[in-house]
Amino acid sequence: MLITFEGGEGSGKTTCSRALYDWIKDHHKKEVIWTREPGGTELGKTLRGFALNPDLKSLGSQTELLLMLTDRSQHLHELICPNLNQGKIVISDRYMDSNMVYQGLVNKAMQIDLLFNLSVNILGFIQPNLTFYYKVDPEIGLRRAAERNKIIDNKESKYDNKKLKFHKQLAKSYDWWFNTRRFMNERMIITIDSNQPLTLVISETIRSFDLFFKDLVNAKKHKGEINV
Repeated sequence: MLITFEGGEGSGKTTCSRALYDWIKDHHKKEVIWTREPGGTELGKTLRGFALNPDLKSLGSQTELLLMLTDRSQHLHELICPNLNQGKIVISDRYMDSNMVYQGLVNKAMQIDLLFNLSVNILGFIQPNLTFYYKVDPEIGLRRAAERNKIIDNKESKYDNKKLKFHKQLAKSYDWWFNTRRFMNERMIITIDSNQPLTLVISETIRSFDLFFKDLVNAKKHKGEINV
């Protein structure tokens, strides 16, 4: 099972993805891997350093896109596919939807249909079973991101430093993208109101996963499949 987490800056998706990782491991007693894009592999860590470095101002939008796609290719080959093949649950903090929104819809590095076809047909895209989308007001998200960056001295703050206008466009693009996705594939997309206090957002995430997982188990039992 592949579970992905999406949302704008300061939406709480990373915190919630880690909370769900702990919940699945401790409560459901399942083998689960937490990873992220970009940066889920050793190569990815290096690519992330380039792509999200706020001081690297000469980085073009198409170059950034190629870095992200290179990261995903390695991520799929080295981590996601091997663990899925072993029957493990993989949680990824960001996945292809981020490319579609950030590099495709907002930065316009490539036409969205071409970018989607590239990801699916060339990279060997693996469809998530479940995606959590954290919908946050841009002003709230930016405030949270600034507080977080100050605490951890974050050096990967390229998008956090963008003006409010960018983040409003980002929010609109995320909404548009997931509204179109809901009718075009079989994965479950769960939208979470992440303007709420973080404790409530985490609780809603776990509750939503448990409902999804229960339905999945029941469906497999109905089909005579024992392992989930």
